[in-house]
Amino acid sequence: MRIGILSDIHANLPALEAAFALLHEKGVDRVVCAGDLVEKGDHGDEVVAMMEESWIPCVMGNHDENAVMHAEFSQEVEEVEEEEDAPRPLKPSTISYLRGLPSQRRYEWEGLSVLIAHATPASLHAHLFRDPREGLFAKSFKKEVLRASIDILILGHTHAPLHANFRGTHIFNPGSVCLGRNRDSHTCAILELPACQFEVFHLGQQKPYPHRIIPSTTNP
Repeated sequence: MRIGILSDIHANLPALEAAFALLHEKGVDRVVCAGDLVEKGDHGDEVVAMMEESWIPCVMGNHDENAVMHAEFSQEVEEVEEEEDAPRPLKPSTISYLRGLPSQRRYEWEGLSVLIAHATPASLHAHLFRDPREGLFAKSFKKEVLRASIDILILGHTHAPLHANFRGTHIFNPGSVCLGRNRDSHTCAILELPACQFEVFHLGQQKPYPHRIIPSTTNP
């Protein structure tokens, strides 16, 4: 089974279209998304419409949550002076879709338990590492992984492709579909099950992209 993984699209429609094209070419069996569909880019409505029309399971990211809260706040304010460089307001149908996104999704694929979340299983904002340079996970994150009792954890948020292993749980991050800032990887990934083979692809170059690998021995 070949799973296409997207995350952190950030309203970049051309990048999403490139990801769909690559995953279709690679013959994936299904596609999932680890959140942050909107904000930062100019095509939030179009990105959400494409995800909804393609029936792509997605979880809520911190920017998706921000967009919902901003829309609800704007409705409460009767008169707001619009700034010239303010982003285009998202359609009510887009906000409704974002509001309905769950914080996590669980699956059983090829005999393996899979959890999809955005930043960590319990948070849309938390950090994975207590020391990113050494690849040492935060104590709170390790507790979340053990509590979840899963074989595979799919995350986004960091914009950095990653394959780690913590006490038998594989942790995968496809990086960010979007491209626009220095930390954006402009990538998507394919996870092959049950072998847990993980490959990241650069969407501009249409070729494999090197990603960080953290073995289980790094996090005692």
